[in-house]
Amino acid sequence: MHSVADRPAVQPQQGLGANVSLPPAPISRLVIFLVFVRLGATAFGGPAMIPRIEQTVTERGWLPRQAVRTGIALAQFLPGATVMQVAAFVGYRLRGISGAAVAFVGFVIPASIVMLGLAACYPTLHHSMIGAAVFTGMQAVVAAIIAHAALTFGRRAIGSVGEGAIAAATAAAFLVGLSPALTVVVAAALGALVLPKTRPSTPIDERLNCRAFLFPLVLLGLGLAAASLLFAVDTGLFTLMAAMAKVGLFAFGGAYGSLPLMFHEVVELRHWMDPASFLDGFALSQVTPGPILTMATFIGWNVGGLPGAVIATVAIFFPSFVVLTAAVPVLDRLRGHRLTEPAMRGAAASLVGLLVVMTYRFGVLVPWSVPTVVFAVGAFGLLLVKTNPLWVILGIGAVAPLILG
Repeated sequence: MHSVADRPAVQPQQGLGANVSLPPAPISRLVIFLVFVRLGATAFGGPAMIPRIEQTVTERGWLPRQAVRTGIALAQFLPGATVMQVAAFVGYRLRGISGAAVAFVGFVIPASIVMLGLAACYPTLHHSMIGAAVFTGMQAVVAAIIAHAALTFGRRAIGSVGEGAIAAATAAAFLVGLSPALTVVVAAALGALVLPKTRPSTPIDERLNCRAFLFPLVLLGLGLAAASLLFAVDTGLFTLMAAMAKVGLFAFGGAYGSLPLMFHEVVELRHWMDPASFLDGFALSQVTPGPILTMATFIGWNVGGLPGAVIATVAIFFPSFVVLTAAVPVLDRLRGHRLTEPAMRGAAASLVGLLVVMTYRFGVLVPWSVPTVVFAVGAFGLLLVKTNPLWVILGIGAVAPLILG
């Protein structure tokens, strides 16, 4: 499934037959899987794991550094967790579709298992005196994390009056109850129409192999068939699957871009969880390895037990994997078309608006007191100096029972 250009460089042979160059043996899918399981088990900090993936791949001689960075650039344009898309891209370049699948699955398995255990223990922890104090402290930290995400993402995404207007319009639309997914799509369209184009279109490649799209289409067909079967068996689990797939499909801007969509689907639209429990689930996703999107495991467990956890986890990651396998064959055209960049800038600006609204909504949910204000301000300050959110949450979680208990 990969071209000659995607293979590692051929090494000259020494001794007899030195003038003959042989292609290197393909890297085992099992090796790819185990490497990404190990990376996934230590993937604290979300996007901070991307440099570690690059370092691991280049040190092993699997891909040149520039090839990995091309994948990182592509991942910025696609929905889903950026770090997951980078892992799948590396696997795709090494062993085609099957390599992408084992890298993708291997990376997410550790976080999903940890989150499953935390979800199962959550009711007991939440109702204990110590656990209640811990989660109250964590809620204040979560409000700070979202505020910090809105600030830092806004600095990157808002660079013109047009982008600021799109962000403000999106925030207003979200406040009056419009679907976050719809606002992201409209914002991308507005970006393509009104934001300045900074590059010419890439000419259409007449040699594009249409067979490259066969597997994504087959995968999409299998997903629709599985969804139809689930609908016939259990409409409740089907609704859960559809909601998480919708979040995964429109989660542009990385994992934080999924939060407004997820909150809308889970809390506001479906009423599967109360806002405080949603905040607790987000806090738990910060102290587990892997992407924040594994919060879907927590939601699925609360909605439908173990089957719900498995279905929600698969559903939230499945759309982004299909999109990646379809995007890689047209990588240069996707990045080079003159409408792609302004459309993605429009979508990114909309996420700033959504995150600002989420900061407000999460903020009003926190049981504010002098200690929780101190927690939130302290957490925000630590995040400004680039402290890993994991250590911020763990630290305040350890202190909270002493002060709030």
